[in-house]
Amino acid sequence: MARVSATSGDRAALVEARGLRFGYSTNVVLDIDRLAVGTGEVVAVIGHNGSGKTTLLKLINALVGPYEGSLRYGEHEIRTARGRALLRRSAVYLHQHPYLFRESVTANVAFGLRARRIARVERQARIDAALTALGLHELAGRRADSLSGGERQRVALARAVALEPQLLLLDEPTSNIDPASVALIEDAITAARSSGTTVVVSTHNLATAYRVADRVVSIGAGRIVPERNNVYHGQIVARREAVAWFEFDGGRLIVPDVAGDYRTALVPMDDVFLARQELISSAQNQVRGRVVAVEPFESLLRVQLDCGFRLQALVTDKARGQLGLEPGTLLYAGFKASAVRLF
Repeated sequence: MARVSATSGDRAALVEARGLRFGYSTNVVLDIDRLAVGTGEVVAVIGHNGSGKTTLLKLINALVGPYEGSLRYGEHEIRTARGRALLRRSAVYLHQHPYLFRESVTANVAFGLRARRIARVERQARIDAALTALGLHELAGRRADSLSGGERQRVALARAVALEPQLLLLDEPTSNIDPASVALIEDAITAARSSGTTVVVSTHNLATAYRVADRVVSIGAGRIVPERNNVYHGQIVARREAVAWFEFDGGRLIVPDVAGDYRTALVPMDDVFLARQELISSAQNQVRGRVVAVEPFESLLRVQLDCGFRLQALVTDKARGQLGLEPGTLLYAGFKASAVRLF
């Protein structure tokens, strides 16, 4: 498939929106100041039904319009003929309720490859790889209309990844399906990223979002909502006496000992407390760090600390004076193990 590239600042951006506004009649559905999706990145877009997630994916894939502002794919504006042509050759959009042909699973996966006239040997190799990635080999000869909802979703995703797109847009791929299918779809998204595919996935499933994504973007009423969590990607390395240790690049957290294989830990910024002196507290997570930045955040201030890893806390303006919050200030920070959410 065709490959394109662009740069946004010092990072390659495949998709970039600036001042993007879209609506129906006088009803504004989407109003985004800026959003960039880096090449090879997995971005999860979360939000309630009606928040604008699906509309964003459709705009990126040039399925709706016109829009105000700028929405670029690589070096080209999506609304231009060149931009649309590149999208059609190098991007795949998977609907929440995808259509499958009343043929075998293999025939469905092969459809796009045949349409693009992929050579037989390569076509078969891609089909086998896609069936393996989505756990579909045993179902290869089954008719698609005999499958369960989770199986149908996996077939549709296999058909998409077999095309080896540069950009993969997924609308609620794990909605209302069985846990086994969810796990296979999440693994397939991770594998697609490893092969160089950029993925934008909309979901209301927070577990899926935080397990598969490099970055989670929250949308509410058509606007991007600031992140209120510290997000760390890593793994559980030890368990003992009702707690576990979650290790990530630069640090380690004490977290609840909950059965399961977790890849991401969330620490709400609201649950991080700061002090000038060493903490006398039952909080099991206590670190020391220097203030890197203090910036407005809604009606509060967001304090960013360098503790060997980045840790952010939300405080009031009054606390700024009490703690002497300026870049370089040495502070102690703490939060309870029970405040950490695992995904």
